[in-house]
Amino acid sequence: MLGEQTARSVSRHRRRRFPGPPPSRSGGSTTLPPVRVTDVTTPGPEDASKSSRALAGYCEGLDGVRGVAMFMVLAYHAEFSWAKGAFLGLSQFFTLSGFLITSILLRSHERGGVSLRHFWARRYRRLLPAALLTLAGVVVFGATVATQTQAEQLPGQVTAALAQMTNWYFIVADQSYIALFDAPSPIHHMWSLAVEEQFYLVMPVALVFVLRRTSSMKVVGAMFAVGALASTAWMIWLHEGGATLDRIYLGTDTRAAEFLVGGLLAVVLHRFDLSPGPRGRLGFGALGVVVFGVSFAGMVLLPLRDGVMWEGGMLVFSLVTSLLIVCLLVGAGPVSAILSLAPLAALGRISYGVYLCHWPIYLWLDEERTGLDQWPLFALRLVVVLSLATLSYNVLEMRVRDGYHLGLPAPAFRALLPVSAVVIIGGALLVSTREVVETDPLLVESAGPDGPPVSDGVMDVLVVSDAASDPLVDRALASAVESGEVRVVAEVPFGCGSVTESADGPTCDEWGATWRSSIEEHDPDVTLLAVQRWDPAELAALAGTVPTDPGLDEWTEQLVGSGIDLLTAGGSRVVWPRIPLGLQEELQVGAEPFDVAMDRLVTSRSDLRKSLGGEPRPLEPGEELLDVQAEMVLDDLELYAREDAGGTRVLVVGDSVAWTLGVGLEAWGAKEGTATVWNAATKGCGLAQGGTVREMSGREGPLSATCTTLEEGWRRQIQEFDPDVVLVVTTVADLQERRLDGWSEYLRPGDATFDEYLVDEFTQAVDILSSGGAHIVWATVPCSGEPPPIVSPGPFELERAQHANEVILPRLVEARPDDVELLDLFSLVCPDGEFTEDVAGIDDLRPDGVHFSADGSDWFAATEGAAIVDSASG
Repeated sequence: MLGEQTARSVSRHRRRRFPGPPPSRSGGSTTLPPVRVTDVTTPGPEDASKSSRALAGYCEGLDGVRGVAMFMVLAYHAEFSWAKGAFLGLSQFFTLSGFLITSILLRSHERGGVSLRHFWARRYRRLLPAALLTLAGVVVFGATVATQTQAEQLPGQVTAALAQMTNWYFIVADQSYIALFDAPSPIHHMWSLAVEEQFYLVMPVALVFVLRRTSSMKVVGAMFAVGALASTAWMIWLHEGGATLDRIYLGTDTRAAEFLVGGLLAVVLHRFDLSPGPRGRLGFGALGVVVFGVSFAGMVLLPLRDGVMWEGGMLVFSLVTSLLIVCLLVGAGPVSAILSLAPLAALGRISYGVYLCHWPIYLWLDEERTGLDQWPLFALRLVVVLSLATLSYNVLEMRVRDGYHLGLPAPAFRALLPVSAVVIIGGALLVSTREVVETDPLLVESAGPDGPPVSDGVMDVLVVSDAASDPLVDRALASAVESGEVRVVAEVPFGCGSVTESADGPTCDEWGATWRSSIEEHDPDVTLLAVQRWDPAELAALAGTVPTDPGLDEWTEQLVGSGIDLLTAGGSRVVWPRIPLGLQEELQVGAEPFDVAMDRLVTSRSDLRKSLGGEPRPLEPGEELLDVQAEMVLDDLELYAREDAGGTRVLVVGDSVAWTLGVGLEAWGAKEGTATVWNAATKGCGLAQGGTVREMSGREGPLSATCTTLEEGWRRQIQEFDPDVVLVVTTVADLQERRLDGWSEYLRPGDATFDEYLVDEFTQAVDILSSGGAHIVWATVPCSGEPPPIVSPGPFELERAQHANEVILPRLVEARPDDVELLDLFSLVCPDGEFTEDVAGIDDLRPDGVHFSADGSDWFAATEGAAIVDSASG
């Protein structure tokens, strides 16, 4: 991708400027011959005179394109805000590579046939030595300065890099290219090299297959054109379908269009002569200014998350790059002169080595180790990177490419590559076993010289809030602060303040400065994240995309998650009080990106807990709802500030009813000291996946983005929490009418097809939730009261609950008898077989007919908690 320009017809020491003699000094012009490499001695069926040989000599301008793109990538990864679109530099590399490689193959075919063995051998001689050297350096990085996470992940990442599958590794491993504040992989940048190597492997085979069956360049061009359009259509389909940005950005299938556009250009220039007259040269010179301006503006202005780029924008940019290539091949105009400047061309020539080594060097030479600010640090990094890349280019890369065997016999040299790969993997495995002593500066500062901090019995609370939540925060903490039970150590606003464009995307300066300094200074026991919403318009402006863009949900999750990383860096938990409580309020809360992000985050990390999960107690005369909500917030702060109780580990999953029950179980487990409970249920989501629904939301439509990622969340919960017992509660959400692909109409419980589908979905959920050895306690569906008027009464009907309990759940137990037992929640809360407001002396057990109140949740935990815990041993 970032290697030297290929297919030169002259030596490095006898280069001539492309495409021919310069204009005469008298001010006139010299008639230029057609651009050719050589005369074709064995022309094919098409007229050889029409065949443009675009690579007749070395074109410094093409290396200049690489140089500019490489510099922008270096600036992008140095987190300069003026290089936010430098990812488009990689797109230029892809298109240029497609052009050059296809040109080589077409010329080889014309000269007597393509030897794939020779082609691949030359490619690997050119690319592998420097890659192996870089990976060896990465192993050294892992052995010296890597974090524990980086060291542990090194074997898999290095193996993927050697197999040229880095991009798919990071897609499958769900290790985001755009995640903020995480410990980045030292080989994450090699995803693009993997994409290119996969192209080098597949495209030549397809091209040779077609060339052996036809001599028509029209057919060959059509192959490239159709492939580019298909890849672009696939990218658009994935983007509109809600695929993650990493899947779209890193996928070989989605990025193939950029290579194929370059290949199409090679076919066109192979078929048609490129030898414009004086006026044509002036036109191409002017066009070069325009297309270079457009491409450079894109690298400066377009953020990675701009949805336009994934809706056909990458194809358009590839076409712009193709026009720029043509203008440079003509060799006229100011852009050609600028891009042919020696420094830019030199950087382009060594760009492969620069790209390989720059990212590990950046991770090593960071602000913390050097103490340098951004510009001085960038200068230091450039000196180190350019020195290493120049040395690699001259001493290793070019010599091996041209046949040098490092002084070894040919068989020994051929064996050197696989042996080196084995040694590198072995080194990575060895490095992964080392224990990295990571001293968190936050903990060191809070502990002081004499050990860990001594608690004075007062709960230190850091408050992060928006204006809408300030009344709740003031009411919740006022009495506790006055009594001396709580100390508010700092109050910081929620929001980004100013925004910096980093290498990984927009970064909230407010978070990176104010939040981090507050944690460092105060080391709170718990952080109250009192935020009800993040204005979608502000989010869209920050993300550079429209509020309805499916990728905005994922981007928001990553950005908010990075902020929570800061807040939990000292070991405290974050509590998020969610004010909407009843079913009607929950249904009226829109699926805005912030809500989706928080719902996903609370089910994926145990250091973030959601408060206000149950219905409030009845109001006393003269009491406001805000008083009750404030009381619940304070209760949850006290609960979540404690350490885990130990004992049996219970995970709660399911819908919002499960959430209200989990609140009581968490408090019960902490009080009794016999169980640690993680309430990871998700509002509005049943367990069944797929299809469209229409009753709960009042309209027909697909499941929310949160509900479609449940299985991924379960796997993370099982891995992180390692529960002994999983309590599953799913109610009306899974009983609504649904239609799947292949179903001619909407179906409901009681239909044989629907029942089979629901049993299959529940069985798959059991398989995931029990994969770590946990026992599954599955609650029967309780009866429901009157639904709110905004939804259909169908899912709340008693008959549907009874059918689920008498037909569907018994079939689930029959399918997984060793893993599942039923908890008869229906009989517990519907003692007479129908809904009642008064159960066990509690007259507000389920105030809205569905969700449990705080008292009801506590009663359930006291009644069933011990049995749930004991089931772990059964």
